[in-house]
Amino acid sequence: MMNTTGNRQTVKKEYKRDKRRKAIGAALLMLPAVAFVCVTFLSAIAFFLFKSVDNSVVPETLPGTTAAIGSWSGHDTPGEEVYAALFEDLRQAKGSQDLFVLSRRLNYQHPGLMSLINKTARKLPKGDVQSYRETLVGIDAQWGRPDVWKLIRRESSTLTSFFLRSTIGMTGTKYGDVSDSGGSAYSSTLLRTFLISGIVTAVCLALGYPLAYLLASAKGGMLRLVLLGLVLTPFWTSLLVRTLAWIVIFAKDGIANAVLTQLGFITEPISMLYTRGALYVGMVQILLPFMVLSIYSVMRGISPIYTRAALSLGANPLYAFYTVYLPQTMPGVGAGIVLVGVLALGFYITPMFLGGPHDQMVSYYIAYFTDQNANWGMAASLGVWLLAFTLVAFALVNKFVGVNKAR
Repeated sequence: MMNTTGNRQTVKKEYKRDKRRKAIGAALLMLPAVAFVCVTFLSAIAFFLFKSVDNSVVPETLPGTTAAIGSWSGHDTPGEEVYAALFEDLRQAKGSQDLFVLSRRLNYQHPGLMSLINKTARKLPKGDVQSYRETLVGIDAQWGRPDVWKLIRRESSTLTSFFLRSTIGMTGTKYGDVSDSGGSAYSSTLLRTFLISGIVTAVCLALGYPLAYLLASAKGGMLRLVLLGLVLTPFWTSLLVRTLAWIVIFAKDGIANAVLTQLGFITEPISMLYTRGALYVGMVQILLPFMVLSIYSVMRGISPIYTRAALSLGANPLYAFYTVYLPQTMPGVGAGIVLVGVLALGFYITPMFLGGPHDQMVSYYIAYFTDQNANWGMAASLGVWLLAFTLVAFALVNKFVGVNKAR
């Protein structure tokens, strides 16, 4: 009896040791992939989150001014010591790249400050002066205006909420101007992005669910392989090529107009390209396979015995489908909605080539501020709001559809 108990304990220890070794081996195998994701993905998100509130250029370029202006009451203009600090800071930064970046940063909030700061730095006298205030005001009278100094004091911190507020229309400055309707250009762009993504996701679900059901219920391996091959065929062609193909189809002298004219539906070519409809068609064609495969992967694991049991108990086929089969496919539906929705939110090439000026999504403006305007703050803020709203949308989908619910 004692030997049997000892043998069992030895077996348990060996089993635990073997299980631990396998877990460590699996962790080591996953380590390169996890490290790659952390470096390339999480670090990029962290960088964008930081850039949306980063304002270090102001205190780094104007260290004396930002330190001295903290004691200013905010009424009228600051004292002589603040003017002296600004004088010395501009003299030290004269001709440097930091001064250009600083002037451009403050110009976002107060158009005209870029020329003011650069002109003042160029015209600073080389020697000592008797009155720093009179010298700066003599170079440009704007240094005698309290609003310029209030802006410098407000932006003297290393962090700022200016870019985040601008993108949702909470400031009336150059970027994010409040429109007559009370919103901003970027607020409407965010709404348009989610509207387009929502419609595309809904159309993909309406088209993809029946196709996934046909794949899952197809009798015969050859028929399933043919249907699955048709679903996977778009993956064999690059996204850019597929988008350019729709330009050939929707152009005024393209295939669609030629077919409609031959069939007598239209008498002359109509404008199909650079419209919201062309954008929807292009995005649905690209994203439909993701919806089909997400739902199909869940349907393959559903046993038909449950539906048969419902039918044997007197339920009609439609009632059995909605009460027995459909709830079991909800995890796949939720996964498809999240996958297609997230991919649609980040579309850039397809809206740019197929959509018009009023069909561009957030990704277009992120690319513009990153590549052309070199305004990382605005680009990062748009990315932050897009990420935040996407997480909220994911939470709602998970709550009502049940991405994480077991079948």
